[in-house]
Amino acid sequence: MLDWLLCVVVKSVGGVLRRLSPEVAVGLGMALGELGYWLQPKRVHIGYLNLKAAFGERFTPAQARRLLKRVFGQL
Repeated sequence: MLDWLLCVVVKSVGGVLRRLSPEVAVGLGMALGELGYWLQPKRVHIGYLNLKAAFGERFTPAQARRLLKRVFGQL
């Protein structure tokens, strides 16, 4: 029963999202990505550590945070 209900919800949301203009859909996606950035501090920290491991001191902490926000927005 729960699987069926979840399937109906996902299909309904998908039906609504398909009707959005591309500009609105991209804006909504970026807003949801920023929300994800703020709701998942553990993942942001892991991303920061990964950037530091890959690039060393190339990015300041502020630059790394801006980059991670953009990455979350793209997701």
